[in-house]
Amino acid sequence: LASLKRAGLTDVHVGIESGSDEVLAMHHKGENVQQMLDACLALERAGIACHISLIPGLGGRGLSDLHAEKTAVFLSKIHPASIWCIGLKIWEGTPLADMGRRGAFDPMDYREMLQELRTMLSLTEMEGPDCTFTDSSVLGLYTIEGKLPSGKADLLHVCDHLLAAFPEAPQEILYDGPSVI
Repeated sequence: LASLKRAGLTDVHVGIESGSDEVLAMHHKGENVQQMLDACLALERAGIACHISLIPGLGGRGLSDLHAEKTAVFLSKIHPASIWCIGLKIWEGTPLADMGRRGAFDPMDYREMLQELRTMLSLTEMEGPDCTFTDSSVLGLYTIEGKLPSGKADLLHVCDHLLAAFPEAPQEILYDGPSVI
């Protein structure tokens, strides 16, 4: 990493996706949380900015609470330059679509994913300099953006406002199209 830094590498994007070993194992991601944590901390020590991506809903209904809680713990241990939550897509012909049809994965609707995001944000105890937090898939309609840790209360307020404004999910997840979400 020191050689890469000297050669001019300044930023790395890391697709964490989840801070839960159970969620990562369910999707056969090939790495565990400790390995990803070690990698992010090594990047920090080398002075290379780490940009994190997460996927709300990746644990489905069955692992939603665990996904939110463990991801919050993970984020609280690092100092990312940015966090980007991307929308879960379930493509036809993929193992995840097959898991859904078999009942091994119970996909969440948009509102449930927003509630999961809110839980994750509420449990995150980040310290240090602010990072940009963006979720471009909120309710399948909105992008929310703020700063963590300083803007945590504002992000929670936006989540609460949207949850109140949409007592039901704007769309249901279906398996009959090319993509579900």
